[in-house]
Amino acid sequence: MTDVILVLLSMAQKPQISPKSSPLDYCLDSKSLNISSDDSINKYIISNSTQNWFGAVDCCNHHGMRLATVNDETEHASLNQAAESSAVFNATGSNFWIGASDLAAGNGVHVWQATGQSMNFSKWLDNKSQDAAKHCVELNYDPAAQTWHWNWKLEDCERKLYFACEMVVKMFTADLVKVY
Repeated sequence: MTDVILVLLSMAQKPQISPKSSPLDYCLDSKSLNISSDDSINKYIISNSTQNWFGAVDCCNHHGMRLATVNDETEHASLNQAAESSAVFNATGSNFWIGASDLAAGNGVHVWQATGQSMNFSKWLDNKSQDAAKHCVELNYDPAAQTWHWNWKLEDCERKLYFACEMVVKMFTADLVKVY
């Protein structure tokens, strides 16, 4: 566990700008990558800067993450909680890019950019817009919404929004084999 903590602490120190640094080095606040008292890691990181949808994908990937995918109600609630506790959340209305669009499949078939999988869970706003210029999915907080306050909307992919990155941690188990 000590090695992990050292890595995360070193990420919190921003490197000096040099010819080898990238603007993507600064698109996320690495201080939000921290370990809680119960040694768990936040799955979702909310950006402190705005990007268009493509820039959000690049930023998350640059930091070893992906633009958030949401596959069930539990993940949706976890993402909402991360967004509400972020410094950029606005209780009168907030919007965040998540990782789905219909750019790859077209015709309103939305897939997760990181996996290529069709969305099997969604929280579309009741009046889902089919505007031909809107292809990327945003997580939208609307306190006046009738059904639920957190919903999904289509938006122009070039619009600059805050965004949610997702850390993907894969757990492996293995049997120990004694070698003679």
